[in-house]
Amino acid sequence: MKKFLQVVAAVMAVAVPSAAQAAPILLNQWYTFSFGGLGSALGDGSGVTLGVNPAAIAAPGTPWDFTTVGPAQLVVSDGFNSGDRFELFDNLSSLGLTSTPTGGGNCGSDITACLADITISKGTFILGAGSHSLTGTIAASFGAGAGFFQVADITAVPEPVTFSIFGAGLLGTAAMRRRKAKKA
Repeated sequence: MKKFLQVVAAVMAVAVPSAAQAAPILLNQWYTFSFGGLGSALGDGSGVTLGVNPAAIAAPGTPWDFTTVGPAQLVVSDGFNSGDRFELFDNLSSLGLTSTPTGGGNCGSDITACLADITISKGTFILGAGSHSLTGTIAASFGAGAGFFQVADITAVPEPVTFSIFGAGLLGTAAMRRRKAKKA
């Protein structure tokens, strides 16, 4: 009987297609996502105007999955007309809300302009190392629209000049201690 169940499970695994997996999110890449009205989930970026300055690509459907080796920074911004606000989740735990939007702003699809516009809702969230699965909902809505996000690796790798300066400081400290020891 055990052997029979193993054969049935193997046949089912081949015969029944698994759910489609969204493409993983690439670090340091800007994405454009879509959304509907109040309470709706953030969606893929197909069918909406993609962000420019810097260039964005269409986000796959949520969840947006990725893994980081060190800390990372998630930046999210509304696009086009101000008035939308998002709540972001990582592995179903709330990261928080983007800023409260004020009326009258329109940054279009220019990501840099959206991030600089104080009327546009945006947020920055620090993520720890590990596996992440991002989703989000619309907490305030002007109507259906699009927004932008990027997950940036913020692991600081010191440059050789930094090591040189640190080494010089250590040598200087050692020299000062040696002088004090000679005087005493």
